[in-house]
Amino acid sequence: MKKLCLLLAACFAVAACDKIKDQAVGTLAANMDNHTIRNEFVTSCAQEGLNILPAAGQENAESLCGCLYDETKKMYADETEFFKAILDLGLNTDKDDHPYYQKIAQVSAQCVKRVVQ
Repeated sequence: MKKLCLLLAACFAVAACDKIKDQAVGTLAANMDNHTIRNEFVTSCAQEGLNILPAAGQENAESLCGCLYDETKKMYADETEFFKAILDLGLNTDKDDHPYYQKIAQVSAQCVKRVVQ
């Protein structure tokens, strides 16, 4: 019985933490600045891309990353939902299946075409 009580307490604690996380993410997302977030995204994304493929060049990497940011953002109902997804991605341990990455995958070919042309 004692083990069952501890297990239930742990489950309740996890559920409470998830609710607190969701509230914190919502509050943070509502107060984020798009210009700053976009700049950080483009800078980080371009640097990672150039680490993998240096021949792409800084300008192309930044253009591609800017397109990924802008086009993915359009797929969300509003800016706050977009920022929530970014924050949740940072807090989520299962990143490969995250909806944000799925949305980026959907716009990747379009953005590559735009940069290459």
